[in-house]
Amino acid sequence: MPAQKRRSYSVIKRLKIRIIFNAGGNSGGNYMGTESIKVLIADDSSLMLKSIAKLVTDAGYEVIATAENGKNAVAQAIAKKPQMVLLDVNMPIANGIYALEHISALFPGIVVIMMTSDSDPAIVDKCMELGAAGYILKSDAKEDILSTIKECWETNATT
Repeated sequence: MPAQKRRSYSVIKRLKIRIIFNAGGNSGGNYMGTESIKVLIADDSSLMLKSIAKLVTDAGYEVIATAENGKNAVAQAIAKKPQMVLLDVNMPIANGIYALEHISALFPGIVVIMMTSDSDPAIVDKCMELGAAGYILKSDAKEDILSTIKECWETNATT
């Protein structure tokens, strides 16, 4: 099976699922190098939005935009052109799946990671089909979230 179609799955403690989808090859993009990775974060919970933004900023990423729903996430992706997008699955107005579908179509090389409180296999499969690079459970430990983000970037970054 070609590298582009490969999918690898990792199970972490207490049956929490962390899934990494390999949607492309790594062209040598850096992680935590001299140039920070530009990130858009979308979540309808302002507390979660701030928490995730602080977590990734403290890890060396540059949060260039935030959004509170899928429609605004698409608009911010068009305006700011991030390298990576962290999308909450369940948001008002337009959900994360809507945003994933539109952002992936507009920017085929972008790394999109879905965030949720629920690990419903049907949702995971739908996100995978639409081009998600990974799937994070919000209840995961900070180290696991950062590890998933790093692994998704290293596995899928094309720029």
